[in-house]
Amino acid sequence: MKRIKRFLNISSNKYAVAVVVLLSASFIIGLSSVFFRYPMSWFDEQVHYARVMTYADNPLSITRGKVTKDEQTFIQKPMKKIAQSLGQPTTEIISSDWQKEFDGLGKHQERISTKDATAAAIYTPFVYTPYIVAAWIGKTLHLNVVTTFLLMRLSGFLLVFTMFILAIKKIPFGKLTLAIIGSLPPVVISFAAISADELSYGFSFLFISYALSLYLDIIKNKKLSVKDICLFIILSFCVVLTKIPAFLILGLYLPILYAGFKTKAINKKGLITLSVVLCICAIITIGWYMIVRNMNGNVEYYGRENVDQVRQIKFMLSHPLRTLRIFADNILSYPYNSMQLGYSDYTKTMSVPAGLTLLPFAGLVLSIFIKDKDDELNFTDNQLAMLYNYVSRLLFVGAILLIFIIFYLQNSEVGSDTVVGLQPRYFLPFLLLLLPFTNRTLEYNARFMTGLVIISASPLIYYSAIFIFQLLN
Repeated sequence: MKRIKRFLNISSNKYAVAVVVLLSASFIIGLSSVFFRYPMSWFDEQVHYARVMTYADNPLSITRGKVTKDEQTFIQKPMKKIAQSLGQPTTEIISSDWQKEFDGLGKHQERISTKDATAAAIYTPFVYTPYIVAAWIGKTLHLNVVTTFLLMRLSGFLLVFTMFILAIKKIPFGKLTLAIIGSLPPVVISFAAISADELSYGFSFLFISYALSLYLDIIKNKKLSVKDICLFIILSFCVVLTKIPAFLILGLYLPILYAGFKTKAINKKGLITLSVVLCICAIITIGWYMIVRNMNGNVEYYGRENVDQVRQIKFMLSHPLRTLRIFADNILSYPYNSMQLGYSDYTKTMSVPAGLTLLPFAGLVLSIFIKDKDDELNFTDNQLAMLYNYVSRLLFVGAILLIFIIFYLQNSEVGSDTVVGLQPRYFLPFLLLLLPFTNRTLEYNARFMTGLVIISASPLIYYSAIFIFQLLN
């Protein structure tokens, strides 16, 4: 435990045990999901798999996409079974021997056009990097479709979980808060599936953790080194190359630049460099959006009609009051605490019961005030600390609004009163923005920490229980 505490920069034994327990549980359940979840059993995994195989063949592809006949069969067969599972119970979505169903694949290597990759064409090749590399390895070693698929899942999971551990190591406080976020079932399953969310989660957690660390150094009047700034810049580029809404967390540049200038913790050259990088990141985000703005896979793949971004924008501008009402109604009524578990043997186990989903959020709030070590500064009277708190909360609200706007433009019919296609997991990487600088503390003992871990991990415990039950049946 001493080595783990030293590696994670944790002082308290009780605090370290709580973090390690959550990390261990997340790792075990995530790794099990890699191997025992049926192919395409996480929402939209089929479109991301098809996009990965398209990029693996041609990283510059921005078209409909191509896969081999075997890969197309590997998509269609699971989706047919999953569709059947929605109408009647099955024993194959969570299974230890699902691979046997695909023993016949390996004879058809000619490439064919597929519409399955269309819905994911809006994502950059970068967001699929671990999967693309795994696909290249599979092709080089002549691995079969199933083995390559598992290698893709495994490589993505190990990479993002390593990033998650590094984020916990780097974040100066709130390590337990971050561990709780990472133990939420939608996050764990996203880590284990082929998904565009995976690297978005990983780099968002890393970036915010690093930003908090830099900001704390700044308000302590510590000079930032060239290495600190370079790593921050690298993370910034990685963030904007994932999902477009992730760009919003780069708003943390603003308090960092202001505080760095006021305290002189960042020299003039560093301030100019960071300002230029922020502008470049904005240009990259806008540029990629302009490239993919007309790639509406929701029309071709999901069969949605009357979806047109240009006409939707015109509608919003010509009906401002109605647009405000639409967004207000949808944002205020959305079930943010809902936790999806993907496709399952039983439709009732495709999500965590509503009552359980509230518990980890209670744990998150409590964890904010549980400190591993005493604060060195009085944050309450520190204007720079309060500035970060205000900006980060504003960015969180902005992220919610931006996600709703994007889905209204890309997924919803023109003039619709409902924002279509949203899933609660899209908001989870932004939760860390709500971690504040605060001197408020809660006293804790071993019993309190045990209870906190249990209520925080209750959705993961539920998922583990139904996962094992389905695996054994």
